[in-house]
Amino acid sequence: MHYTGKNLYITFGGTVVSGDQRTLSKNGSVDTVDTTAGADTDKSYALTLRDATFDITILDNGGDGSAVRAALHEGNSGTLIYAPEGTAAGKPKYECYAHVTSFNTAFPYDGEVEFQVSLQKSGTWTYNYEISGSTF
Repeated sequence: MHYTGKNLYITFGGTVVSGDQRTLSKNGSVDTVDTTAGADTDKSYALTLRDATFDITILDNGGDGSAVRAALHEGNSGTLIYAPEGTAAGKPKYECYAHVTSFNTAFPYDGEVEFQVSLQKSGTWTYNYEISGSTF
């Protein structure tokens, strides 16, 4: 079934971030190590460590959004929880510890003011639907 990001739920460090979000992008990766030996004719690789980064775009509500801006300021760390389809029972759940690595704001003269935040996952997933089937 197809769905939109309308029901996306996000918290960071206990602060609810969703509601004025535009996007949440999760960028997963895994490191590799070259395991090619002298007699091989083609390179071989082994998978090593998983990693993830996140990019969030949020509409800026000025003073009304100050708690969100404060929570997501670069250099902060905390628990990131997100649920792409909302928090109803049985919906996918994701949770990890993360560091805010950047916070950028744009002030267009003819459009909505928004800010973009980048986060780096640190450590193992607490909950991850793809890995363990975690749900609410």
